[in-house]
Amino acid sequence: MPDGKGRNSMNTPVSSEDVKPLSVEDAAAMLLNVDYIPPGFTLLSLLEAFCEEAEIDRDEARATSTSELAKQQTQCRLDACTSRFNLAELLIELLRNEVELNPNSPLVASSASGPRMIDLSELADWAADRYGISIPTSSITPATPAQIPTGKRWADVTIKIQANHRIAYSFGDGKWRTKALSEVDLLNRRLSKPNHQAVILIGLAQGKRFPPPYRSKLESREAKAISLLRKSLVALTGLERDDPITFNTADGYRPAFTLIDDRYANLYDSITGNAYPVGDGK
Repeated sequence: MPDGKGRNSMNTPVSSEDVKPLSVEDAAAMLLNVDYIPPGFTLLSLLEAFCEEAEIDRDEARATSTSELAKQQTQCRLDACTSRFNLAELLIELLRNEVELNPNSPLVASSASGPRMIDLSELADWAADRYGISIPTSSITPATPAQIPTGKRWADVTIKIQANHRIAYSFGDGKWRTKALSEVDLLNRRLSKPNHQAVILIGLAQGKRFPPPYRSKLESREAKAISLLRKSLVALTGLERDDPITFNTADGYRPAFTLIDDRYANLYDSITGNAYPVGDGK
């Protein structure tokens, strides 16, 4: 779960011995199945970004579509995003009240000093008993059951964005695994082209700064895309150890792995016979 700095602090298999107590926001995010919050955003502002994009799509459907189904579906999506945002507000209030106002709350982890935090096992019992919400307490299964060589981290990974909407990755062992962008949610299926998070990934492969250098903060839609991009990278490799995307104020978001735009690697100049350059892959 997020540790308050946009990093996922529970992205490796865990045991009951090494699970750290949770903040109110971490606990609420876990109950809502939100596993990554970009730096500079809170759980609520991230969920609000989903609402804003859903509202834009709903308004566009109302203005341009002749399909009543499309209008209904976009409205339902907006309603669902709004309900999730409202649920997050309620859960945060409930959990904060338990931590701050209930001195005998079973949710609070025992601690001799420091701020009152939430115990994961107690949270799981509380959520299941009161709301029928099931959350993991002993392990987290990778999104894709990839065969990951022992001890590998994101720094060992190389990813190549290929032509024909393909993406390949290697753990530095000489073996390349290839998937379609659509398999890891990097393709706009309706338009059959890279989606927003894929465009960000391509830009990073080309050495472009994200967000652009003239602004330091992400827009709401971009925060959503960064969150989804992280999920796509984990789904691609199955590697949940560490974060695939890092952030610092000077450089913005950067891949924690080697990233190469390889889409034009097989295109040759008809005169010189040389391959077109595709960047340094950093």
